[in-house]
Amino acid sequence: MSQNEVQNQVQNGYRISIAGSAQQTKRSILMSATTLEQWQPFAQVIKARRIAHRWPMRTFARMSGISLGYLGFLETAKAPPPSDAVLMRIAELLEIPTPTLFAMAGRLPPNILSEFWKHPAVSLVLSTIPGMTLDDAQTFCRQVLASHQPMDNPA
Repeated sequence: MSQNEVQNQVQNGYRISIAGSAQQTKRSILMSATTLEQWQPFAQVIKARRIAHRWPMRTFARMSGISLGYLGFLETAKAPPPSDAVLMRIAELLEIPTPTLFAMAGRLPPNILSEFWKHPAVSLVLSTIPGMTLDDAQTFCRQVLASHQPMDNPA
């Protein structure tokens, strides 16, 4: 890449600009000007419920354990929803049922996710994928379930 060339990539809604030379590569992350359409309903509910509670953004961000800037991105659908722990805190603060907020975030709460992977119908459905046997599907479900379990004694 020549010294004046800039390579643009879009990853997870962020525009990554990589400017480089033979001696140095400089990276800067710029927020994409466009919103992430799938997060619009989530963003609207978060903002509306925060306003209904009459919490300024700074106060709510502090209560939620996120930065003011990130809250701004969430409320304008310029960032995907936060971690499970933060989602649970936001649901509690805004008095939104946890499964409802997680569904809006495109995820299942950890306890429901665990039950999902334990359900016998999941491996049966997966086994209908060409090339996947029922044994493969059951093994996959066990592995996914194990990867979502907290480690008692991490090494």
